[in-house]
Amino acid sequence: MKNYMTAARAVLACGVLAVALPFLGAQSASASTIYVSNNCGDGCTGQLYLYYNSNEEGGSASIKGNVADYTGSPYVWVFGAGNGAGQAVKNNAASAENNSSTYDYTIYYNSNYQGASQTIGDLAWENDIVNLDSTLKNNNASQQETN
Repeated sequence: MKNYMTAARAVLACGVLAVALPFLGAQSASASTIYVSNNCGDGCTGQLYLYYNSNEEGGSASIKGNVADYTGSPYVWVFGAGNGAGQAVKNNAASAENNSSTYDYTIYYNSNYQGASQTIGDLAWENDIVNLDSTLKNNNASQQETN
């Protein structure tokens, strides 16, 4: 437990909101696993929001930058408050919005930016709701900033 608390404090000191929510139906995680739903903080821009439900509904995760695997050690990305809270982002996202004015974000079916993909255009959140296509809905494993 002491290692977990030390790691959590280190992450929080870097401006990352760590959420220690249990994984429903998952095997027990090691003490060094950190559950995260936001790495951007208040007033941040440039992140991709992923939502548990279609039409940008339910719990959300705010993720800025490239993520090769949403369950990569020691971080496990989870949805925050709302429907799906505490559930893993990996293979559970249904919709997205891009809050970047610089980058498109591409969401991939497999880890390490592999497999089928869908690109969410920059500032798509101002224009429309982006539901993940039938291949990626609840089958998402990584994201990458692209141009």
